[in-house]
Amino acid sequence: MVLGAVSLVDPDDDATSARPVEGLVLPVDLAMGPRGDIAIAAAGGVAEGSARVLHPEAPAACHGAPGLAAPAARYTAVQRLETGYAFLARDPSALVVVDDDGSTWSVPLGGRGVYDTSHALYHDATGAGLACASCHPEGEDDGITWHFKREGRVRTPTLRGGLVAPFHWRGELPDLGALMTEVMTARMQGPRLDEAEVARFGGWLNTLPALDADVLDAEAAERGAGLFARAGCTACHLNGSDADGLSHDVGTGGSFQTPALRGVAQRLPLMHDGCAATFADRFRPDCGGASHGVTDNLTPPERADLVAYLRSL
Repeated sequence: MVLGAVSLVDPDDDATSARPVEGLVLPVDLAMGPRGDIAIAAAGGVAEGSARVLHPEAPAACHGAPGLAAPAARYTAVQRLETGYAFLARDPSALVVVDDDGSTWSVPLGGRGVYDTSHALYHDATGAGLACASCHPEGEDDGITWHFKREGRVRTPTLRGGLVAPFHWRGELPDLGALMTEVMTARMQGPRLDEAEVARFGGWLNTLPALDADVLDAEAAERGAGLFARAGCTACHLNGSDADGLSHDVGTGGSFQTPALRGVAQRLPLMHDGCAATFADRFRPDCGGASHGVTDNLTPPERADLVAYLRSL
């Protein structure tokens, strides 16, 4: 999602090849034609930046689909037809067909407009060639651990379930305005937002619900809740799932912000550096171990109960 490319897999010999696509931001759908051409719907752009066609004779290029009937639209889906492609557009909502000969026709789909400036900002391409949604799709996370010069190895955090200041992995950004200036404006080369725009954007982010809890064993989760408190976890993870807004050293290489645990079952790997591919890995000495709550004296059944509780959050 971050680097624009199309990977092709040959099912006969498992051969894989990748075609880089320059300037492609937030691809969400693609369809392949009979000549090897590939149409891509990229929600990070508008008009020809959103509806793209990759031709086999120019594998490094990806041109805008010609003759689009909705020049300000954002395209979110594409389907191959017998002699062309059908793109689904929003803002305005329409079905736009681009034939192989370059002719187009469209069908307005009507309905109430759903444009939201904060939603658009979150999905818009920036000067760095990515969008917020490139790493945080729909407010979630890409599950990737990155290496930054200043922060070291850090995992993409989720943005769902409510924002808690201060921000960034080490809590050095006191409010959302500072976060937007550091990440959106400086790092991503996006727009500089004023206070009102930051407030609206934060309000929109706070509407994104936390991920659902996992299927759980209610009795095991209840026992695990008691163990969670006994191990001292509630000192930082308030009410079980909320964050205290502070940074702590839990034996993984420095002080980092306490994360909220809502929907944690859907957010593997765990820990700020992604060292826990499973819940069981969280108890390893090199992944927090006894430095992260009083957990070294738990028996295997008790650890299972604690994990059941975490998965229920």
